Amino acid sequence: MKLYYVTRVNVPSGAAQAVQVSSMCKQFGECVENFKLVSPLNSENENLDNDFSWDKIRLNSKFPYLEFTLKSLLKAIKEKPTHIFTRDIVVAFALSFLGIQISYEAHKDPKSKVSSFLLKYLLGNNNFKLIVISNGLRDFYIREYHCKEDQIFAYHDGVFIEKYDKYRSIPKQMIRNKLGLPEERIIIMHTGSLYPGRGAELFGSIAKGFPQILLVQVGGREGDIEKYRKIYQEYENIVFVKHQKNDDLIKYQISADLLLFPMTNKTETFWCCSPMKVFEYMATGVPILSSNVGSVSEVLNDGNSTLFDSKDGNTIVAGVESFVKDRKNFSKKARVALNDVREKYTWSKRVYAIIRFIE
Repeated sequence: MKLYYVTRVNVPSGAAQAVQVSSMCKQFGECVENFKLVSPLNSENENLDNDFSWDKIRLNSKFPYLEFTLKSLLKAIKEKPTHIFTRDIVVAFALSFLGIQISYEAHKDPKSKVSSFLLKYLLGNNNFKLIVISNGLRDFYIREYHCKEDQIFAYHDGVFIEKYDKYRSIPKQMIRNKLGLPEERIIIMHTGSLYPGRGAELFGSIAKGFPQILLVQVGGREGDIEKYRKIYQEYENIVFVKHQKNDDLIKYQISADLLLFPMTNKTETFWCCSPMKVFEYMATGVPILSSNVGSVSEVLNDGNSTLFDSKDGNTIVAGVESFVKDRKNFSKKARVALNDVREKYTWSKRVYAIIRFIE
C-alpha cells in the first residue's frame, strides 16, 4: 500500500479538524511503510519536521483551493499512490479519475448541492470508500444516499492514551499545585470551546447549587471567555482558564474530580459527531458527567459515566449531587471508561481498523 493523506487543512493548528488530521497522520505513519501527508505550506510548518513523509504545497494564486486540488492531482499522477485518504470531497472527486482507491472521511452530512452531487457520483465508483465517525452518520448515508453497507465504515475518533498514562502515577494534589489550583477542594472541570450548544449555559446551575465546589473552564476563544465571565460574575466558584497546549491540557483534565461534557442539541452536529474531548476525558480515569445526547450516547453510557438531560437543568444538579454523595460509584464507572477507551478508542485501533477496511 502506498497511501497519501491529502488535505487542504493547515497543519499544525489548534483547530479540532487539524488536530484530528495530525493524529491520524501520526498513526498512519507508524502503520503504513509508504505513507505521505500532502498539505499546504505555511509559516507554521515550513521548517517543521515529522516522523512521516510530508509534502508541503506552496500556494500562490488567488484561488488556493483550486490550486491545491490541481497540484495534488498532478502529484498523484506523477507519484502513483495506490490509496488516497482525504476529508475533502472536492479532492476525493478530482483524484477519483485516476482509477486508484479513494477513501473519503465524512464528519457530517453534505451541506451543499455541489458536495451532495459529488458524493452521489463517488458512491457509484467501485474504487470509493466512505469512512464516517459515528453509527448515526453511517445510518444517515445508508438511508439518504443508498450507500452500500460494504462501502461504508463507521469508527469513532480516538486518543493517544500513552500521553495520559505518563501522568497517571503523579498525585493529583501535586499536579494541582503546579497549576495553581486548590489541592483539597472538589473541582468540576470542562475543557474546550464555549460555542453555542456546548453547554456553558448550564454552568450556573452547578455554581449556584454547590458553592463549595469549584467549576473550572479551560479553553475557548478570548471573546467567549469574557462573555461568560460577565454572565457568571456573581459566582466566585467559577474560574476561567485560557486555551492550553496539549500537555498542559492533559494535566488540567487529570487534576479534576469530575469532568463535565454538557453538549446540547443546539450543536448542529450533535446527532452525528464524535468529539475528541470525550475520549480524552475517558483516558484520564476521572469520572465523567455527560449529557445523554445524539451520537455521544454511542460511546458514553450508564456503565462508564453518569448521564443527564441537557434540556433539564435539574438533572445536571442531580448528577453533581449524586457525585458528592457517592464518589466511589463514580470512580468505578471511570475505571470502566478507561478500559473502554483503551480497548476501543485509540488512534492506533482506529487506523488499523480503517486500513483493514480500505485494503
